[in-house]
Amino acid sequence: MPRPRRRGRRSRSLNSESLRGGIASPPSSRQTSETGMLRRILYVSSMAEGMTDQVLKHIVAVAQINNRRLDITGALAIAPGVFAQILEGPAEDVTRTLARIERDERHVGLRLLLDEPIVLRLFDRWSMQLLVDDGSARLAIEATQGVAVARELLEQMRRQYTEDPHLSPAAMRGMALAS
Repeated sequence: MPRPRRRGRRSRSLNSESLRGGIASPPSSRQTSETGMLRRILYVSSMAEGMTDQVLKHIVAVAQINNRRLDITGALAIAPGVFAQILEGPAEDVTRTLARIERDERHVGLRLLLDEPIVLRLFDRWSMQLLVDDGSARLAIEATQGVAVARELLEQMRRQYTEDPHLSPAAMRGMALAS
């Protein structure tokens, strides 16, 4: 019997200090999709003109809803003028989501840095999380310029997921138990 989904919500402003709000997806009890393999992609793109905090909030909110429905997990890192996004999930759904993203006029110059089949997800608790940290931002900018290696950016985003007590579900559980 599947576990009931718990839905929590954090609302924080998208301004400089705390773009870290988001909805954590419940832990996935399955690591492979019912139709086959999982896929992970990592891409970078440049933000289109006119990107605002409000538009970013909307992008994340819609992604969280769509990704939860499709069992896609991941993270979106932003830097001035740059998106870097990781998506993980059933291969067909990731393919359709990437096609939709490529048609989205809110960003340009999408470069796929990583595309691989996976058995385990790195971001299994996030339908979509917005990461704002200097390391991810620097690597995202370098990746758009062809300098950064995809694995470096993936590892930096994974570290944010697992080590930051404001973002890590595991750390949050530990903090709750300690109180």
